[in-house]
Amino acid sequence: MSSVDPVDELLCKFKKDDIQFVRFEQPTYPGVLSGMLVPVRNAERFLRKGFPYVTLASAITINNDIALDMAASTGWRNIPLFPDFSSYKVIAWSDDAVRMASILVSAREQDDIIYPPDVRTVAQRQIEKLLATHNLHILSSFEHEFNLLHKGTDEPISLSGCYNMHRIAKYAPFFHKVDQNLLKMGINCERLHSEVASG
Repeated sequence: MSSVDPVDELLCKFKKDDIQFVRFEQPTYPGVLSGMLVPVRNAERFLRKGFPYVTLASAITINNDIALDMAASTGWRNIPLFPDFSSYKVIAWSDDAVRMASILVSAREQDDIIYPPDVRTVAQRQIEKLLATHNLHILSSFEHEFNLLHKGTDEPISLSGCYNMHRIAKYAPFFHKVDQNLLKMGINCERLHSEVASG
């Protein structure tokens, strides 16, 4: 019985979707995506042999006071990261002239002895453990928050108050745009609400 090579299958998707660049992405401890942009012609090598990555970037932000030449003493090492083929998606909001796709990459279990596992690997293991030991199916979601300010004055568009329906009604066209653009990014927005408060 022959099985389909997942790399070959993904390369066919690249061609079908007319992809020119692939974003190899890894969630970081501060909660943001890091990674690199790869021309699609060079993607196969990284998909098969692993994506070389400076793992220190998984734990720091631009504001950290860790000089790069001090990285050797932190315990973090370069390590190959491997793709989760099910995470492939075309970036719908990118410029049509430059077609991009993204794929998440993670460390392999056998590489844990080299450096602490990445956050996505930790989360996946916990989900698998809870399912195996307690039959719990864990679902999670993000809460995207932002402030709307008056153009020119940078003042909030409305006064404080949570779940205010007249505010949502007033800005319904804006909320519709937010929902539609999130959907293009692959985010199915469950609900939207107004929540203006301090802190």
